[in-house]
Amino acid sequence: MNIVKVVDSIMGSGKTSAAINYMNNANPEDNFIFVTPYLNEVERIKKSVTNRQMYEPKVRTKGDKTQYKFESLHELLSQNKNIVATHNLFKNANDETKELILSGNYTLILDEVMEVVEQLQVKTHDLTTLFDSNLIYVEDGFVKWNEDKRDYETRYNDIRDMALNNNLVYFKDSILIW
Repeated sequence: MNIVKVVDSIMGSGKTSAAINYMNNANPEDNFIFVTPYLNEVERIKKSVTNRQMYEPKVRTKGDKTQYKFESLHELLSQNKNIVATHNLFKNANDETKELILSGNYTLILDEVMEVVEQLQVKTHDLTTLFDSNLIYVEDGFVKWNEDKRDYETRYNDIRDMALNNNLVYFKDSILIW
């Protein structure tokens, strides 16, 4: 059973400090993923949580292959590590991310309100180029990336990744991040 607790209070009232205390006083076997909007908060959490090591997803080079932050997040989740990450990284979450969080029995702490729907800033001509070049198409309201062009490296890699993760909705001639 999943339990959701919402702590709502004005800024500066100690919500983040309470979350840090919660993690510090929890059973050492408990798993946490702490998601914050700010990179400097990532460092604060890593230093302030003292009864467990908090890992930050990082870009790493392994041999001749680059592992990006999102892949690092999945690797850390699969290893049941305690994680601190940013909202921007967590926006890429997909079904695999969800399954890894559930299977690791994680407590997910979202620090600050996270935008769950926002308009992706794509110029009209760029959007036309994406459609005309058959890089993207719309299916059941979702923007899909053409699987035959999955490995294309373009300036639209961010759109490709979000589309492949099923995180983009097409609505009123705009792309929305879900």
